[in-house]
Amino acid sequence: MGTHTGTHVDACSHMHEGGKTLDDIPLSRFCGKAFVVNRNQPFPAHAGLIFKEEADVDLFERIKSAQAPFVAGNLSIELERALLKADIVTYTNLVNLDRLPENTPFMFFGFPLKIAGGDGSPVRAVAILEESI
Repeated sequence: MGTHTGTHVDACSHMHEGGKTLDDIPLSRFCGKAFVVNRNQPFPAHAGLIFKEEADVDLFERIKSAQAPFVAGNLSIELERALLKADIVTYTNLVNLDRLPENTPFMFFGFPLKIAGGDGSPVRAVAILEESI
C-alpha cells in the first residue's frame, strides 16, 4: 500500500520540497473540532474545514483567514498545493461525508501512521458527533 492510498493525510512535503514531513507535525494537528462547510457561508475560525463539494483555490484566502488546522474533502489540486505550502494539513478521499451534518461541530480524528520523513499516510478518519457521545 502506498502512502497516498485510499483515505489519507498529506504533509506539506507532499507537494513542496523542504516542507514539513509527518514526523515534523504535532499529533494535535491531526484531530480537533471540525465543520462540514460550503463556499456560500462564513468559515468558523480555528476549526477543521471539510468540503463535500469541490473547493477551488479561490477559497484559499478565506481558509487561511479562518486559521483552519486541517482541510479535507473534495479539494482541487491547486487548492491542496496552496494549503500545504501554507502549512495546513489536508485529507483526501474521505468517504461517507453525506452522513455528516453541515454547520454543526463534531470531533475529527485522522492520525497518520508513524512514517519517518513521510509525505503522507493512510488514515482511519473518524467523526464523533455530540449525539453519539
